Amino acid sequence: MANSFLPRFIRTSGLNACYLCETAITSNEKVCEFCFSELQEIRGACKGCALPMQVDQAGFCGQCREKRMTTTIILAAYRYAPPLNFLVHGFKYHQQVTILDSLCNKLNSVIKAAYSEQESLPSTLYPVPLHPKRHRERGYNQAVEIAKRLRDCELAIPVSSQCRRIKNTRSQSELTHAERARNVEAVFEINETVDSHVAIIDDVLTTGATVAALAQTLKESGAKRIDVWCIARAF
Repeated sequence: MANSFLPRFIRTSGLNACYLCETAITSNEKVCEFCFSELQEIRGACKGCALPMQVDQAGFCGQCREKRMTTTIILAAYRYAPPLNFLVHGFKYHQQVTILDSLCNKLNSVIKAAYSEQESLPSTLYPVPLHPKRHRERGYNQAVEIAKRLRDCELAIPVSSQCRRIKNTRSQSELTHAERARNVEAVFEINETVDSHVAIIDDVLTTGATVAALAQTLKESGAKRIDVWCIARAF
């Protein structure tokens, strides 16, 4: 990942520099074409878990066909691996929110390709909320920033602000698979009646514990179908 000391000629010329390699960029992009091409796109993934596995005609792997899912489909644009992990760290912890512009354009393309003309899009987007304390520390919620960009790309789907995180839990990245599930039990609250078909928005899907917990809360509030859209899938 790029350090904070950009080459002098870039800092004085008014050019942008790639967040990853510090190459000068003449456009408003945050990542140069070469570094962007190094991101690992997810292709041929199961619609139920977003993992690249052999699927049936409906697009689901054997495991997803057999188990009872709280969500219907999961879409992710990229694999969570270098160099994408540095970009996630940048927009999540270092105020580099504009990195999301190009990433969300790609996710928007994935979404449009996944929904046929006969299949309707969700009516509302629910970004995974941060606890107020963490939101104050960070200054923004990256999931909300993703949802807003998807709304503005072409989708024009409203973004709900009525979901709250009522417990300040430990960071999921510090926990084991089993601990993650326990960590997010009963942490969400929704202050509205939820439409029948909605989508959860997040940055990275790892074990799916957070998404599953939010999906359960959405179902209890009226949702019948819940899709998940995220920038990256870890595997």
